[in-house]
Formats: sequence, C-alpha cells, structure tokens
Amino acid sequence: MEELKSEYKKILSKRKKVAEQIASLRKNDSVKKYLRLCKRDVELSKEEIDLYKKIKFDEYYFCDHMWVYVLHEYDSVEGRSYNYCGCVKCGLDERVFHLTENNSKLTLDQEIMLEYLKKHIYERGIYIDIESEFDLARQVYLEVKESHPNISDDELEEYFRRRLVYRMINDGIKENKEKRNVLSRKPTTKK
Repeated sequence: MEELKSEYKKILSKRKKVAEQIASLRKNDSVKKYLRLCKRDVELSKEEIDLYKKIKFDEYYFCDHMWVYVLHEYDSVEGRSYNYCGCVKCGLDERVFHLTENNSKLTLDQEIMLEYLKKHIYERGIYIDIESEFDLARQVYLEVKESHPNISDDELEEYFRRRLVYRMINDGIKENKEKRNVLSRKPTTKK
C-alpha cells in the first residue's frame, strides 16, 4: 500500500512540473500563435468537410443516374435477396448499406453517401440490367464519356452497355486463359 502511495506522489509531482512548463510555454508568443493556428486549422477543416458534403449532395441530387447492379446478396435467415446498385455517373453506391451491416469502417465519401441515401429517395435514372464490379463499370462509363463527349443519354446508355459487356467478357476470357496457362504448366522437378 505504501509503495502505491509513494508512486502516486511521484506521478503527482511529475504532472505538476509538466503543468508548470505548459503554463510558461503558453506565455511565449510563438506558442500562442501556434495554438491559435491549430485552432483555426480545426475550424477550417470542419468548414471544408461541410462544403465538400454539400457539393457531393448536390452531385447526387442533380445526377440523372445510370445504375448498375454492383452486389447481389442472399440472406438465408430472412430468405430474401438484396441487389445493391451504384451510379456510374456520380459514384453513388448503395454498398455502403452492406458495409454498415458488416460493421466496416466507412471513409468520408462513404459516410456522405450513407447519409444521403438515408435522406433521399432516388427513383430517377436508368437501370442497366447488368451486374458488374463497380470500379470496372465506372471506368467503362468514363471511357465512353471521354471518347463521345457530346452524345445523348440514350446513345450513352447503348455505348456503355455494349462496352461494359465486351469488357466483362474480354476480362473473363483473359482470366480464364491465365488460369489455363497456370494449370497447363508442367511441374518442374529438382535433380
């Protein structure tokens, strides 16, 4: 018991010295300026995040969405299937619901999407009846948009649909060819 009390007094003494040093530093003009700048940086960071969130909300709200199915999940307990969609135009991605169900840590963009999706019903837009990896679908959309910047939404949808299917088939062929090559290799024996 006496050892604990002795250790406690030592820590109190150390903390008192640290508190005195902090008090003397706070009188220093450079330290005062540093603390003011740190406080201002935190304020500006909050403003930046708030504005970024408003920008993203506007992007999602004013987008004429082009949805692809990015995740299909079956819940055997409930006996229900879930389709999660993502918009290839603005990046809005329903998989954030799936991430929250699995207690995954969300990025700032994912938190913004989740908040937006909880507050807004979004029935407008085109549903492309294709299940694809979201990153691939976004990449294909951006490629089509870049190579045909002035086409109508109907033409864009058709070009996108064709190119996405082509890329999925082509990527699947490449993947299968790589698998066949690996499987067809003869094992090397050491002599």
